[in-house]
Amino acid sequence: MPHGLNQWTQLSSTLHLLDIFQNDYKLPEVVMSTAATPINASAPFQFYWGPDNVDDKFYIYMHFSEVEILAENETRTFNIFMNGKLFYGPLTPGYLTTNTIYAKSALTGATRYLFSLAKTGTSTLPPIINAMEIYKVIDFPQSETEQDDGML
Repeated sequence: MPHGLNQWTQLSSTLHLLDIFQNDYKLPEVVMSTAATPINASAPFQFYWGPDNVDDKFYIYMHFSEVEILAENETRTFNIFMNGKLFYGPLTPGYLTTNTIYAKSALTGATRYLFSLAKTGTSTLPPIINAMEIYKVIDFPQSETEQDDGML
């Protein structure tokens, strides 16, 4: 469903990550030990999708974990923009620590959802993302069960 706007490369940790700190989402170690970053270090990491209908509702979850040991003079800090407006930030992913950023309410009303992860002015490294999940809300007009189900 999402489409990338720029070229990216993959980063990965060379360490055994059994001790990676997980949050409530408990993503697989193999997922959180790799990350995508733009090839052009000064470019934002961008992706988008277009709904079938502007009234469609979506929830997005983006998962971040620093997979590289940064040198003393290196920083990775970035902001997340949705359709040109700040969605979250600044974010500095923790080393082998899972950070999840998500929409607290349904995204709706747009003909296109463009997300840009852009490094801050003080960051020396480009943004990364380890995983993302996008869910479309499906409303069922009728109940799937009978009202009396489960009643004694």
